[in-house]
Amino acid sequence: MARRRSRDRGRRALRDLADRAGIIAEYIDQTGRERRATKDRTRVALLAAMGYDVSSDEAVARSLSALRAEEEDRVLPSVRVTTDAGEPIPCRLPRGWSSRAEWELEITDEQGRVTREAGRSGIRPRRRIEIRPRRTPGLGYHSLRLTVEARGAVAEGRQRLVVVPPRFIDAQTVLGGERAVGLTANLYAVRSGRNWGVGDIGDVRALSDWAAQIGAAFIGVNP
Repeated sequence: MARRRSRDRGRRALRDLADRAGIIAEYIDQTGRERRATKDRTRVALLAAMGYDVSSDEAVARSLSALRAEEEDRVLPSVRVTTDAGEPIPCRLPRGWSSRAEWELEITDEQGRVTREAGRSGIRPRRRIEIRPRRTPGLGYHSLRLTVEARGAVAEGRQRLVVVPPRFIDAQTVLGGERAVGLTANLYAVRSGRNWGVGDIGDVRALSDWAAQIGAAFIGVNP
């Protein structure tokens, strides 16, 4: 019984570590119907590849404890993916801060355009503040740099913000109910007389031209 409880604790710690490291527990596959669950041995392999020591239950517990401590002191999560760019930006202040904080936020979009804002926010329980930019970031990848100051102490955080649409556009919407035929290709498997053994954007153009000549309505490439 004690061994079983220990094994269960180890499994929970492994899954908690994987969740915090960004390894999803399950996903819907390309059919749109089948749900695929992540196996624990897959979690171990991925975590080890990411540099975490998961060689034993004790090592997993140490890795989890270290990651929790790192999260406690991190002003911003290093990456955030959202469908709502207008939602407040959550951040956590260092230990010992208990007053209102002044902040400066810098957002750089994919084109290199930079917007800057500044303001003050009250500190919520668990040392949290929420910052709502007046200018909502658009779809795409953004680099955030946040500087927070209170009582002479300064903290800084950086984040990769990824703003995505709520859902991908579906074929029925594009085709208006009509049927169409097209091609799909793994771009890295495309060969031509000019590429380096893997397909590139020039090959996508050539493939598109050829598909149009034979009457195809679309091409799908991966990646």
